[in-house]
Amino acid sequence: MADSFHEEEVLGKAYDSRLMRRLLAYLRPYWRVVMVALIAIFFYGLLQSVPPYLMKVEIDRYLDPAGHRTTPHILAQFLSHDPRVGILQIALLFFLPSVLLTFFLEFGQSFAMQLVGQKVMYDLRQQIFAHLQRLQLSYYDRNPVGRMVTRLTTDVDVLNDLFASGVVAIFGDIFTLLSIIVVMLEMDWRLALLTFSVLPLIVGVTMAFRKAVRDSYRRIRIAIARINAYLQEHITGMAVLQLFNREERSYAEFEKINRVHMDAYKDSILAYGLFYPTVELLGVVAIGIIIWLGGGMSLRGAVTVGTAIAFIQYSQRFFRPIQDLSDKYNLLQAAMAASERIFKLLDTEITITDPVVGARGDDRGRESGIGSREEARVRGLEFGVRSRDRNREWEVENGEEWPGPGTRNSRLRGVRDFGDGGDGTSRQRSAGSAFSLRNPNPESRTATSSQVPTPDSRLASPARVEFRDVSFAYSENHRVIENVCFTIDPGETVAVVGHTGAGKTTLTSLLLRFYDIQEGTITLDGIDIRRLRLCDLRRNFGIVLQDPFLFSGTIASNIRMGTEWITEADIRDAAREVNILDFIESLPGGFEEPVRERGSTLSTGQKQLLSFARAIAHSPRILILDEATSSVDPETEYMIREGLRSLLRGRTSLVIAHRLSTIQNASKIILMHHGHIREMGTHQELLEKRGIYYKLYQLQYKDQEAVTVRAVDTPLKS
Repeated sequence: MADSFHEEEVLGKAYDSRLMRRLLAYLRPYWRVVMVALIAIFFYGLLQSVPPYLMKVEIDRYLDPAGHRTTPHILAQFLSHDPRVGILQIALLFFLPSVLLTFFLEFGQSFAMQLVGQKVMYDLRQQIFAHLQRLQLSYYDRNPVGRMVTRLTTDVDVLNDLFASGVVAIFGDIFTLLSIIVVMLEMDWRLALLTFSVLPLIVGVTMAFRKAVRDSYRRIRIAIARINAYLQEHITGMAVLQLFNREERSYAEFEKINRVHMDAYKDSILAYGLFYPTVELLGVVAIGIIIWLGGGMSLRGAVTVGTAIAFIQYSQRFFRPIQDLSDKYNLLQAAMAASERIFKLLDTEITITDPVVGARGDDRGRESGIGSREEARVRGLEFGVRSRDRNREWEVENGEEWPGPGTRNSRLRGVRDFGDGGDGTSRQRSAGSAFSLRNPNPESRTATSSQVPTPDSRLASPARVEFRDVSFAYSENHRVIENVCFTIDPGETVAVVGHTGAGKTTLTSLLLRFYDIQEGTITLDGIDIRRLRLCDLRRNFGIVLQDPFLFSGTIASNIRMGTEWITEADIRDAAREVNILDFIESLPGGFEEPVRERGSTLSTGQKQLLSFARAIAHSPRILILDEATSSVDPETEYMIREGLRSLLRGRTSLVIAHRLSTIQNASKIILMHHGHIREMGTHQELLEKRGIYYKLYQLQYKDQEAVTVRAVDTPLKS
C-alpha cells in the first residue's frame, strides 16, 4: 500500500526551475493575455500606495497647519486653499478614480488569468488523455485506474490554481510590497524601519506555518488517493460486497480512511486559523509601535500627523501581501508536486508506435530497414484501408452502392469481385486499384465518379496471418508463449484451445499489437505488423471478447463506434445477423435507447450480442472471437453459430474457445499448452491422435455420453 501511494507522498521543492519552465510553456499560446494581466497587476500594485498618501495630503494640508508646507508643489498648485473644496477635489479627482481604476485592474487581471487557467487546464487534460490513449496496455497493467483519474482531475486542478491565482498574483503581491516600501522609505525612513521591526517575527511564524501545512497537505494527498482507490474498487465490486454481507466491514474500513482525511484537513485548518490571526496580531503590534513612537515624533514636530496616519494605513496594507505570499508558497509547492506527477505520466515512453517510414529515397526509409518494394507493399496496404472509408463516404454522399466490402449485401461478394485472381492482380477494376496505390492523394476524394478510387484488392480479399517463432513475456522472468509458429491462410478459420493461462488470448493481443513480441515475427499478408501504422493494422480486425465492454451512449453508437461509413441499414443488418434485432426494437428508444456506463442496464448475454453486432458491422478482414459465446444461452449460441457460418465463410478468422463444441468445424485447431503449440490439425485428426485434445474432448463429453449410454441400456417400462 505504501508503494502504491508513494507518488502522492512526494511534495518536492517549492520551486523547481525545470518544472516551472515546462509549466510556463503552456502559457505561450496565451502570452498576449498574460502580458495584459501582468501590466494590469503592475499598475494595481502601484495604486495600492495611493489612498494612504492622499489621506496624508488631505490631513497635512487642511487639518494640520504644521504640515501645510509638506504638500507636493504640483498638488499645492492644483488644490484649492478652501478646505471643503480641497477635500472634495482630493475625493472626486484622485481618490475615487484610483479606487475605480484599482477595481477594473483587479477585475481585468483576475478575469484574464482565470480564463488562461481554464484554457491551460483544458490543453493539459487533452494532452494527458491523448497520451493515455497511446500508451501501451502494459502501462495499465502496472498502474491503478484511480491514480490516472487523479492526474486528470485533482492534479490538473492544482495547476489551474497556480495559473489562475498563483503566477501573476505573486507578482501583484511583490509589486504591492515594493511600491509600499518605496513610498514609506521616501516619506520617513525611521517610521519605515519601525514598521519593518516585526518582520523577523513574521518570518518565523511563516516558516512554522509552511512546515505544518506541508505535512498536513501530504497527509491529505495520501488520504484522497486512498479514498479514490477504495471507492473505485468497492463500487466496481458492489455485487460481490453485498453477496458476502461485507457492508458493515467495508463501511468501517472506509470510515478509517475518511477519518484520516478529515484529521489531516483539521490540522490544515488549525494551521491556517493560527497563521492569519498571528500575522494580523503582529500587524497590530506594528501599528501600535507607529502610534506610540510616531505620535511622540509628531508631538515633537519630527513628522506630521498626516505622515503618522498614512503609516498606519500603509502597515495594514503591507502585511496583507505577506500573508498572501505565504499562502502562495504552499500553492507553489503543491503545483510543483502535481506537475512532477503529471510530467512523469507524460514522459512515460510509448513503446508501441507507428513505424518511421521515409519517402522514396529518404535516408530515414533506408534506416528503418524497409526496402523500396517492402515499403510499397506497406503503403499499398495502408492506403487500401484508408480507401475503404473514402469509398464508403462516396457511397453515402451519392446515394449509390459501391460493390465493395463496405456494402452490407456485398460483404462476402466483395471477396469474389475484388479478390486475388490467382495471378496477383484484381479480377475487376485492376486499373483503378493500381491508380489508387500509385496516387494516394487526398484530393482524389473530390474527383468525378469515374475517378473515385476503388477498394484496394488487399482490403477486399481475406488476409493471411503468420506467426514465425514468436516468443513473449509480460515480465522478464516468465514467458507466456515461446517459439509459436502457425499460419492462418486467407479465408481460413483457425481455432485455439487450451487450459487457462496457456497463452490463447495473448496471441490476439500480440496480433493487434497491444503488446510487442520479444522474439520472432508476426506478418499480415507477408508484411511485419510492426511496419504498419497502428490504425491501419487494427482496422483490419473485428474482435468479440469474453468480457464485452459498452460505452455510455446509445445502442447504435455502441455498434457504430464512431465509424462514419456505417449506415443505419448496416447497423440493423448486423443486429439481425446476431439475433438481437427483435430485442432492440422492443426497447422504447430502439437503436437510440440510452446505454448507461458499462451497459449496466443490459444482461451479459445482450452485451455480448451487441459486441458481435459491433464487430460484424465493421466488415473486418479478420474476425477474432475470444470466448465470444461464453455469456449467452445455448439457444442463442446456436443461432449465433448458424449466422457465423455464412459470415466466417471466406473470411480469415481466429476463434479462441474452451467449449470444443463451438470449434469442431474449424479449418484448423491449435492446442496451446504452457505457452507452446502441442497439437495442430482438424477436429477429427486431433481425436485420432489421442493426445491432449482427445483428453479435453473426453473430459467435456464423458458425462453427456454416460447419460446417453444409460438411456439406451435402460429398457422401456410397459
